[in-house]
Amino acid sequence: MPYYRTVTANAKGRWIGKPLEYVAKEVGALKISGPHDIVRNHDIINYEIHVHEAYVPDQPLQVLYSDDQLVVVDKPSGMPTHPTVNYFTKTATELLRPEYGPVVPCYRLDRLTTGVLVLFRTGEIAADLLKTPRRKTYLARVYGDFSGGECDAPIVTFNAKRGFQAFLQALKSAKPAHTRFQALYKDSSYTIVKCELETGRTHQIRKHLSLLGHPIVNDDLYKDGLFKELMADPVQSNFDRVVQASELRRREKDTGETCPECGATIYKDVDEAIDLHCYEYQIQQHTFKCLPYWIPKSLEAIL
Repeated sequence: MPYYRTVTANAKGRWIGKPLEYVAKEVGALKISGPHDIVRNHDIINYEIHVHEAYVPDQPLQVLYSDDQLVVVDKPSGMPTHPTVNYFTKTATELLRPEYGPVVPCYRLDRLTTGVLVLFRTGEIAADLLKTPRRKTYLARVYGDFSGGECDAPIVTFNAKRGFQAFLQALKSAKPAHTRFQALYKDSSYTIVKCELETGRTHQIRKHLSLLGHPIVNDDLYKDGLFKELMADPVQSNFDRVVQASELRRREKDTGETCPECGATIYKDVDEAIDLHCYEYQIQQHTFKCLPYWIPKSLEAIL
């Protein structure tokens, strides 16, 4: 159910020099206040929003392990790791809060990614344990006959809504990334691969597999090949095709109704899942593992 929420935020760089009304429109605020009518650096902005949390499937958050330092869960698909703009109550950290108190994710799994998620019981524990060696391994089911290999394409993070020029600026700040892939199993349509990251960039595995021509099964964001074409030839026409595909996916979820209170678009509840799973995480003397449902029996014995 929708609810009202009061947010306190530090002034973002793009708000500096803009009137409070501009900020209110961007964040969808019903009420807004700040120390100045024109936002200045270091201003604290308070605003009230009518929250329509995005749909999260009603799935259990299975606890794999807990002690006085760690909580380890098998995160289901569709559940965010921590609160964001569109998600709050049905996130891993908030669902664990009643029993374990405020927990700090050791890393973030994408909302659609499943598997091992390690969380620290306090910030102090996080600061200590994050200094120790750690290793994370994923499994992915991808389209086609993939022999594995490596990808070191830089990762570009951009918001298509901000336009082509903003995308070109993002290209200039692309971050180095490296992923290794080992083929474990093949059938007539798919390959299951083990994925090991030397860096941890946003959507790194998803983007690298797309660029290699073997996108992850059910990954609507990258499986159509448009992202690969855009990275190979970053021109306006290819960017526009990415934007159009994104808009089409949004319209498919649109019910055609709006909230009478705040005017927000009301979207359908859609279960989404991609075949990417954090299979193993090693930290200090601990090794945590869990397998996805799509792993064949013949692989279970060797993983």
